[in-house]
Formats: sequence, structure tokens, C-alpha cells
Amino acid sequence: MPTLDPILVAGIIASIGISVLLVLLGIDRAQGLIIGLLGTILTLIVDLVARLRDTEAHILDTVSLGLRIARDEWLFDIIEQIVTDSCTV
Repeated sequence: MPTLDPILVAGIIASIGISVLLVLLGIDRAQGLIIGLLGTILTLIVDLVARLRDTEAHILDTVSLGLRIARDEWLFDIIEQIVTDSCTV
């Protein structure tokens, strides 16, 4: 189960806070809501970019591990035998 990102939660709370503050200060409600929604959208975009970076790093790590395993014949043969044995069970 994915956990909530604290930066995302803080950004959304800040956006809602700004919206409420603008409404309480008497600025038009539509402007306050638009600013709050834009803040939320920006926070979601920043969170998405951070998650994409993490995913990219994991993919690169996986590819480099696969290449290292493929270069080491002894390790490759052992892993191939394990896979073969698990498929026959």
C-alpha cells in the first residue's frame, strides 16, 4: 500500500490554507479557489516529477544488475539453474 508523501500533503494543506486566507481577507472567492487549485496542481506536478526520478533510478539499477549478472558466467549459470528448477516444480 503506497504511503502519502509528506511534501505532497504539506503542499495541498498550504494550497487550501491560501484559499481560505484569501476568502477570509475578502478577495473574490473565484480568485482564491483558482489560486488554491493552481497551488495544488503545482504540488502534484512536483510530486510526479520526484516519483518519476525514483522510478527511473530503479529501472537503471535493475538494468545494470542484469548486465552484471549476464557478464558473470558462473552467476548466470547458477541463476539459470534456479529458474529452470523452479519452472519444473
